[in-house]
Amino acid sequence: MDEQKKQFQILRTPPKTDFKSRLRLFCFHHLGDTANPLFRGWQDKLSPLIEVCPVQVPEREQLIRAIGPVQNPAKTASIEAGIPQDRINAPPYVKLKLWVESLAAALTPVLSEKPFAFFGHRFGALVGFELSRCLRKSGSPLPYYLFFSGQRAPQLEPRDPFIIDNYRYSSEPPLKIPISIFGGLHDLEVGEADFDAWRTQADGDFSIHMFSGVDFLSKPTERLFIEGIRSDLKRILL
Repeated sequence: MDEQKKQFQILRTPPKTDFKSRLRLFCFHHLGDTANPLFRGWQDKLSPLIEVCPVQVPEREQLIRAIGPVQNPAKTASIEAGIPQDRINAPPYVKLKLWVESLAAALTPVLSEKPFAFFGHRFGALVGFELSRCLRKSGSPLPYYLFFSGQRAPQLEPRDPFIIDNYRYSSEPPLKIPISIFGGLHDLEVGEADFDAWRTQADGDFSIHMFSGVDFLSKPTERLFIEGIRSDLKRILL
């Protein structure tokens, strides 16, 4: 468990009050970002009842080394990203699946402690989505809510070169988990129809929040974005 935590760096930010949190929000960032700067301040802005837990996934370059073509099987880059040594010659999309399974193993011991939700931005949305399906297959506790932003629905043809090369969507029953999608009206890569296509992945409540700008990273948009998450989680926290 300790080694798996090191691989993924589950960064908890305890609430700065005497109240005990009632829910953990695990946050997955986009490739090329880092967890702490992206989610800085969320703990204070959301609620003392929500424990914000950014998850630092491997660097884009490290992940590419880990799941891309392997020139020298003796190298251990795959181990660093949570992929077993005996699978380093598997196709890239298979190794991305294995990497998500390793992340599930790292998180599972703490998932039964209290209710939790996932948030994922761009590539992190696919991580949260596939992680939820992985947990369902293993019979592990499931998120009470899924929040995804800036990413086309997984069943649509991807545009990111890394995702094109390394991600393969497989059809499974929709998740019986509420899903909220956040998108920017000025996002040139992902349109509103791309966000709405997530609807087919939800067997339950589904909502879309569209904001001005490209994503939630600008300060005015972040405030509305945080309010959207807080509002959706209200019924769980009451």
